This record gives sequence, structure tokens and C-alpha cells, in this order.
Amino acid sequence: GSVGGVAFAESERRSNDTSNPSNTALQSIRQFAKDNTQSQPTPAGAFSYVGTPPTKATYETAGLTGTNDKNITAINDVLASLNVTDESINTLAKLQALVNVVIAIIASTGGQFNAGENLTANSLLMLGLTSVNETNLSGIRLSISAQPDEANVNTVAELQSLIDFYNAAAPTVLLKVNNSTAITNDPS
Repeated sequence: GSVGGVAFAESERRSNDTSNPSNTALQSIRQFAKDNTQSQPTPAGAFSYVGTPPTKATYETAGLTGTNDKNITAINDVLASLNVTDESINTLAKLQALVNVVIAIIASTGGQFNAGENLTANSLLMLGLTSVNETNLSGIRLSISAQPDEANVNTVAELQSLIDFYNAAAPTVLLKVNNSTAITNDPS
């Protein structure tokens, strides 16, 4: 009956239309994310995907821009993180926003600090990273920039490890008190 009802029915029909290559590619990306919610990367362990991860061609067919050999692993890791739900990637725009964060991380390596200026605490948290806040954001961005290339930050586990290392308390060195007033040069 109503225009709204017809529009909804058409929307439902299109969302189930598998003959549209871009829709099929987007659905396969979303399915990969859904299938991998229980196989999470950890800073200490290797990541193992369930199913076949999306390729650059799949992302391009879906209409996403910016995927390349340097960032594809990180993008797929992010899709498989618990924080990435179907709701957070249910549109092309939302998925592109997530991909753009990964692109900014990779681009900011090699001393390119300004390439990551759009990395916010919320955008890093959106990727499933933890322990990021406004207080430590600048230092984390500097730590990413200090990496010579993407090799140390192209997975969620590597990024989390870098953040954990940055947040770790610095070691302290205390001198041994010889008596109540003097300090000794004894290194123990």
C-alpha cells in the first residue's frame, strides 16, 4: 500500500539480491566478520581466520577504497575483532570508516606522524583495541609513527602489543641506602 511499504519491500528485495556483485561482496565481508567473532587475535598468539578472508578485489567490488597489500591483513584482523559487530559495518559508509582508520595507521608509520592526525581514541577503540584514551593518544600515535613501516602494526595483535608496551610503567632504578644518610654506589 503505502510508499514507505513499497520502499521497504524494495530495500529488502535488493538486500537479498545476490546478482548484484557489490552487494554480494559486501555481504561476504560482513559474513567473514560474523564468522570470526570467536577466533580472536591475542597479543601473545597467532590469529587464525575461520573461512577465507576477503581479498582486495572483494573490497573493491563492494565499493571500498584504499585497500592494498600493506593494509589488507590489518583490515581483515579488525573485521574479526569482537568490537566489530554486524551493526558497526552494516553499511558501506560504516565499513569504509573502519577501513580508513586502518589506512591512517599504516600511513602514519615511517615517521609520518601527521598522516595519523585523524586517529582518535574512539577510532582506535572502534578497531577493538583497548587501553586507549585522550591522555595516552598522542604517545600511542608517536609510537605508531616511530615504526619504520607497517610490518609491526599491520595486525590487531601487533597494534595492541604496541599500545600495551606504551602504557607499561617505566622501570625505576633505586640506589641502595648504606645507612640512614648516605647512598652507596653499589649497583645491587
